Amino acid sequence: MVFPDAALESAVRAALDKPFGCISKSELLGIVELQAPGLNIRDLEGLQHCKSLTTLNLRSNKIQSISPLSGLTNLTWVHLGDNILSNVEPLSGLLFLDYLNLFGDANEIYDWQHLVANAQAGGLGPGSRVILPTRTTLNADDTIMDYFQSDYQALINAGVTVIFAEPDGTEITF
Repeated sequence: MVFPDAALESAVRAALDKPFGCISKSELLGIVELQAPGLNIRDLEGLQHCKSLTTLNLRSNKIQSISPLSGLTNLTWVHLGDNILSNVEPLSGLLFLDYLNLFGDANEIYDWQHLVANAQAGGLGPGSRVILPTRTTLNADDTIMDYFQSDYQALINAGVTVIFAEPDGTEITF
């Protein structure tokens, strides 16, 4: 298996404790946790073969597309904060999510319907925590932006704990 992104490959190799040699798809099935914060990862291609992943920390990278995550249906804990995301559609089918972090000013997410779809399909729900960026969800006076109000209410109605995080990590809850 070849990973186009060398930093992602390095993180996968660390998770496998395999610094050298070819990586097989069957080996990737054995990875249940991947810790890869702050590695300047840009491309998640290849990660879709890590079907057993339950925990994924990709905080503080340069990721723009999370498409390879769409089939990782065992994920329960995902940290994508402080990346460059604009689309969270690949998360809509991840029905075991309990924790999702999307904070950070560089995340330009305005369409939250895919998180609502996840909750309505039985995914995010009571006990789940979602951390969202303030820049695209809250007004300057820390009130919820009008466009986000119905999506916020749908998540709250599903029992999701919605937390808003400033770029410095300061959390705001209602």
